[in-house]
Amino acid sequence: MTPDVPQAVLDVLGDRFVADRVPEGVASTIDLMQPQARERALVAAEELKTAGAQCVLFACTGLTTIGLAAEVIERTGLPVVDAVMAAGAATGLILHPAPTLT
Repeated sequence: MTPDVPQAVLDVLGDRFVADRVPEGVASTIDLMQPQARERALVAAEELKTAGAQCVLFACTGLTTIGLAAEVIERTGLPVVDAVMAAGAATGLILHPAPTLT
C-alpha cells in the first residue's frame, strides 16, 4: 500500500479520477489483517462515495486478500473494480478467447 495513486491508474482514469483513500492506520497490506482494519477500509470506501466516486477501484492486492469487495458494494451501493480479479479475468480472455460467431 502506498500513499500515492499508481500513475497507471491516473493515466487510465484521467479526469474521471475523483479521490483516493488509504484506510486509517493501514500502511501495508499486513495491516489489513488487523480486526479494526476491515471497518476502516469500509469507512474509506464511504468517504470515496461522499467525495463523488461512482465506483471504487481496489489498487491494493491486500483488499482482495481480505475479500472486501462484497462488503463495499453492500455498504456503499457502488460497484467495485478489484484490480487483481480484473487482471485475472483479462488474462483468461486473452488465453481463452470466446469463439467468434460467423
